[in-house]
Amino acid sequence: MADETPKPDLIEAREGLATGEHHEVTPEEQKARKRRNMAIALGVVTFIVLVYSTTLLRLTQNIEANRNAETIGQVEIP
Repeated sequence: MADETPKPDLIEAREGLATGEHHEVTPEEQKARKRRNMAIALGVVTFIVLVYSTTLLRLTQNIEANRNAETIGQVEIP
């Protein structure tokens, strides 16, 4: 027969056990984290403003188009 050595259970192999080690964050790492977090926050806010302004612009255009269509009689008001 082939090699019949018991294989470790995958769950046991991936189980994270505390080792007691602790990494003290240096001031340089703190500054880098803060810069990275600010860049991410700026990106998220920029995206939100972009989506909001695009939505507002398109809604305004559609309202204006409906008014123009009603004025020339293409669309009846429900």
